[in-house]
Formats: sequence, C-alpha cells, structure tokens
Amino acid sequence: MEKQDILKQKRHEELHIFLTNFLFRVESNIQNFLKNIDLLRELIKKEMEIGYISKVKLVQDDKKKSLVSYSLSYTFFDNIEDEVGQRPNDVAMGFLIHLNDLNEITFTRDIVSEFGDVDYADFRFQELTNDFKKDILEMEQTFLQVMKNFLEKRLGSNLTYYDN
Repeated sequence: MEKQDILKQKRHEELHIFLTNFLFRVESNIQNFLKNIDLLRELIKKEMEIGYISKVKLVQDDKKKSLVSYSLSYTFFDNIEDEVGQRPNDVAMGFLIHLNDLNEITFTRDIVSEFGDVDYADFRFQELTNDFKKDILEMEQTFLQVMKNFLEKRLGSNLTYYDN
C-alpha cells in the first residue's frame, strides 16, 4: 500500500470514529430532550446510519467517487411520505463523504426539516482539526433548535428548551 493510500485510510478512519461518536452523543441528548419535555410518545421512528458505503460508484470529472453516509433522523406523529418523496414529519441530520481516486475527501452536511433546512458549504477535508471538530459539534445545538422549532409548530405551543 502506498503512503498516499495509507494517509487516506487513516484520515477516513479518524473521520469515521469522530462522526460515529458524535451521532451517538447527539442521539443520547435528543432522547433526554424528548424525555424532559414529555414528547417521547410522539416519536414514531428513529434511524441512524453509520458509515454506509454506497454500492454505486459515481464518475465526475473523470474521477471515480465512493459515497459514505452518516445520518440521524427522527419521525414524529405519522410515518408518511408526500407525492414528491419528501417526509414532512422527519427531522434529520446528515453527512456525506465523497472519496475519489486521487485520495481527496469532500465533505457535505445538512440538517433537514419541513419548517426549514440548514445547509452548510461543501469543503475538502484534509484532517481532523480542532476547528473542524468545533464546527461539527456546533451542529448539535442547531439540530436541537431545528427539532424544537419543528415540534413547536406541529404542536402549536412553546416548548421549554432543554440545554444539557
């Protein structure tokens, strides 16, 4: 294995471990949030995807890309899908890692709900820096706020925000 391939694998493993730990921590905090405002009964389904590697390879600009996804989604009230494939009762946070033949890693992330999405700019991932970790860790509070806004609009009432 070439040095470049070893570095790519090491960077990907570090990113995988960090994102996995982050999602489990967020999941635990969401459970506490829902329990503290007595809304666990409204939760229909929770799904977590950790390091799912797409079986399909994309080709873009003559480079093959593999996609690896990480996500955490919650379905409330009814498990429905509208006519265009959207899931209005879901609140989700997702990460998508694009790995290409040139050992480059591109990183995409977003938070999605019916009442507003939070999009982040794509960027080329080099290494797990403190700034990168801070950016990702700050997504937890944003995700909690998006979920709180979603639940307030669905329930038509103001929720006391749980801050861990």
